[in-house]
Amino acid sequence: MVFALTLFLVIKKPFGVGIGWPAWLGASACLLLELINLEDILYIASLVWDATLAFVFFDIYLSYT
Repeated sequence: MVFALTLFLVIKKPFGVGIGWPAWLGASACLLLELINLEDILYIASLVWDATLAFVFFDIYLSYT
């Protein structure tokens, strides 16, 4: 149910919010409802850290050009 609501909010973008806010809301709800735990978060972070870091550096580079 949390996933479906999060997906709906990401697609609809109510009140003009970006996709990040509903995603954070869904992730927080999963954590509070104990659907995931800190170990799960750290595992996912270990899988995507390089892509995230590359995106951050690319965004910083574009902001200076």
